[in-house]
Amino acid sequence: MAVEPARTVTGRAGVDAGALRPARQLEPLTAVLTGVNKRDKVRSGVRVAGLGPGG
Repeated sequence: MAVEPARTVTGRAGVDAGALRPARQLEPLTAVLTGVNKRDKVRSGVRVAGLGPGG
């Protein structure tokens, strides 16, 4: 699992997002967000909310 190495590198708690299988569908979102950011000179992104302690 990559949560611990990510925590070591970033100094932030990692989140186990489940299986890697959906990554194939989500990967193109990076290109879309990059395109929006460049075109509109903004900082768009995705925020995952509701992950409190133990959640």
